[in-house]
Amino acid sequence: MSVLEKEASIQPNNIVLSERSVKGIIAYRDIFPAVMHLMTKGYFPADKLITKRITLDEIVTEGFETLVNDKSQIKILVASI
Repeated sequence: MSVLEKEASIQPNNIVLSERSVKGIIAYRDIFPAVMHLMTKGYFPADKLITKRITLDEIVTEGFETLVNDKSQIKILVASI
């Protein structure tokens, strides 16, 4: 999950009773190789993560503004060509 704009509530008992671990990080540079490995193993489909494709000229209006205003967006791919 990403950094949220609003407070996110959790139920600690759900974590404790199911013996789960929770870890927080601020960036994903160090875990990127592991994420790529999981993607190649089919744990989650990469094509479902890209919700929109735009050009470099559209980066403000169709990129940043869309991410702020449309919470259904996950990743917007920017093509430089």
